[in-house]
Amino acid sequence: MGAKKRTKKKAAESSRWAETRSGIRLGRYPFKAGIKHYIAKKSIRFTPVTIYENGRKLEYFSEVFERFKSSGSIETTDPRHMGPAEIEAFFRWMKAKEMTNSSEGTYVKILKGYLEFWGNKIIERMAEDDEIVIKSADGDGEVRALPIEEVRRIFAAIDLIGGYPGIVMRVLLPLAFGTGCRPKEMFEAEMQDINLAAETFYVRHPKGEGSWGKKEKVNIIRQDMLRRLERSLKEREEYLAEMGVKTKFVFVNPSTGKPLCGNTFRKHKIKIEELSGVSFRIKDLRPTLLTLLVDDDLSLIGAASKQLRHERQTNTEKYYLRIDKRKAVRNALGDRWEKDAID
Repeated sequence: MGAKKRTKKKAAESSRWAETRSGIRLGRYPFKAGIKHYIAKKSIRFTPVTIYENGRKLEYFSEVFERFKSSGSIETTDPRHMGPAEIEAFFRWMKAKEMTNSSEGTYVKILKGYLEFWGNKIIERMAEDDEIVIKSADGDGEVRALPIEEVRRIFAAIDLIGGYPGIVMRVLLPLAFGTGCRPKEMFEAEMQDINLAAETFYVRHPKGEGSWGKKEKVNIIRQDMLRRLERSLKEREEYLAEMGVKTKFVFVNPSTGKPLCGNTFRKHKIKIEELSGVSFRIKDLRPTLLTLLVDDDLSLIGAASKQLRHERQTNTEKYYLRIDKRKAVRNALGDRWEKDAID
């Protein structure tokens, strides 16, 4: 069977399963009831040991979610309909148990796979919007700093996208890469928040908004992104004027006058991935920016941490900077031996 036929067959099977899973009755305890369907489908792909371990953990998760529901902290345990409230409750539970990064990463990976089996990509969407941080199973926070070559391909690709989607992404990605802001901190931005003359962006909707998050200005610290923003904002203004749309929002749905939703940005991103050949998340530009700025000069981490608005520098080092520390140490100490050279 050729590659095209295999792709069509896989797509057809996926479509049939999408129709089937929506009609499956999962009863009073849907999370638990769904596990047998998951195991039946995945037993072909995974080893018996993996199936057993994943099934055992999912049974454990079902008990946890039922407790959440009984206490009124979540509304559903149906894996097809779980949303932010359910995922946030799960993350709070892991934090309360003081799990290691490795255990937390394993738990989230299993839960994510199970929910996606039922067509629910809520964990991926929340991670994309930086509402949650997914730890990797090897014990570290998931940091995905892109190589500069891939960043260049991404920015070359957005210049090829026509229409309003292209305009939107030509504003969003330079703003993200120029400031290091989180995606959700930009999605509902207002035009007055971007000050190109002062080279600043006002974070109106910070992470932790309504509790610990603080509204504040951040620097747009890359001149190349400032130049791009100047061009793309003018392009946006001309397009919306032609459409007869007046709005205070930077990223607006011309039909409704309301801010674009996160799913819209993700759909536009898929087109960029197709054109550039680079798989990425919008939030990846945050650690990428800081990694490139710091490079091998560890003395810059403090300034980088301030740009990210971290309360503690250790958070910057642990989750956002991918630094070749051996290179940094070699550059800093490589010639120190000369002051006490032996022969």
